[in-house]
Amino acid sequence: MAKVQINQEDLLQHAQELNSNMEYFESIGRPLLEEYSKDLDEKVGAVKSYLDQCRQYDLDFDILSIQKALLDLTTTIFFTTEKLEKIGWLEDVSKLQYQTTYNNAYLEKQGNYAAGEKYTVQQLRAHADQTALSDNVLNFIYSRCSKILKDKVDQANDVAKALSKILSSKIQEMQTFNYSQKHM
Repeated sequence: MAKVQINQEDLLQHAQELNSNMEYFESIGRPLLEEYSKDLDEKVGAVKSYLDQCRQYDLDFDILSIQKALLDLTTTIFFTTEKLEKIGWLEDVSKLQYQTTYNNAYLEKQGNYAAGEKYTVQQLRAHADQTALSDNVLNFIYSRCSKILKDKVDQANDVAKALSKILSSKIQEMQTFNYSQKHM
């Protein structure tokens, strides 16, 4: 089997170009994502901070703090889900825009046939892809933001479930303690 020769400089340059593109695309999507996930990030961060304090100072969980955190978090999840739907709409509309731009570019180039210009299907597709590239990238950005926000909502739901279990455990612990106090 022949050894594949890869030019390291070309590979490094290609990786740097990809990284630069990724950073550029992220700079477009990040503000939208931050705007839509800010409240959720804050609530999950507050839960993490509370748990870190309990661990650091070897404190027991406070039922009222857990109840408040659970209520805040579940309410925020509800409103973040609405924001997720808005990003879904942006994703859908940007996909339609991409398809429209692509189809128009394809048909426009194909329409030049009457003027004596002949193109292969591959050339028509390449032209349409290039013309619709910005719309395609925008759709990719919205799609990525939607996926990230959905993952955050799913993870926040997991945190809410964990808080609910802790709360149930604490309530059961209190009831057991009160029951044993009454029957002593």
